[in-house]
Amino acid sequence: MRPKIKRISAALNKDLYEKLKKAANKEDKAVSEVLRDAINLYLTVKSYEVDIKDVELYSNFIASGENVIVDTETWITILGEINRCASDLFWENIRQIGREQGAEFKVKGIKNLRDVLEFLEAKKLYTLKLENNVYTLILTARPEQRFLKEFILGLCEELGIKVEIVEGVRKLVIAEIK
Repeated sequence: MRPKIKRISAALNKDLYEKLKKAANKEDKAVSEVLRDAINLYLTVKSYEVDIKDVELYSNFIASGENVIVDTETWITILGEINRCASDLFWENIRQIGREQGAEFKVKGIKNLRDVLEFLEAKKLYTLKLENNVYTLILTARPEQRFLKEFILGLCEELGIKVEIVEGVRKLVIAEIK
C-alpha cells in the first residue's frame, strides 16, 4: 500500500525550477521526488541547528578535495608534536601556505580582514570575537597558536593587510594597522 501523500503548491522562479529539473534528470527521478529529498535534507540540517550557509561552505570544502576533516584531539596532538620539534623551514612553509590562501581569497574577491577571518572561522579553527576593530581568535587549544599565527601572517602579507598579532594563553588578538 502506498503511503498517503499530501499535495502542496510551491512557486519557483525559472532558475530554481531549471536547477530542480536538471537534478531530477541527472538522478533519473521525478521532480517531486527531488523536491521531497531537498525538503527532507533541509529539515534534517535544521534539526542539527546548523546554518544552511555553513552546509554550503562545508560542501565546498569537501568537494574541492583540498581539506581534511580531523577530530579535535588528533589535531591538538599533531600540533603539539609539531610545536615541539618543527624547523624554521616548516614555519616558513606554513606562512607560504597562508600566502597561497591569500591569493585564492583575492581571486574570490575576499580582501578585507574581517571577511578572511570569518571565512576561516567556518573551518572551526577558532571562534572569532570582534570588539572595537580588534579581532580575538579563541582557540580550541594552545598548540594552535603558532600554526595559525604564521598562516594568518602569510595570508595578510599576500592581501596587503598589515596586522599586529598578540598571543594570549589560548587566543590570538589581531589588530589591523592602518
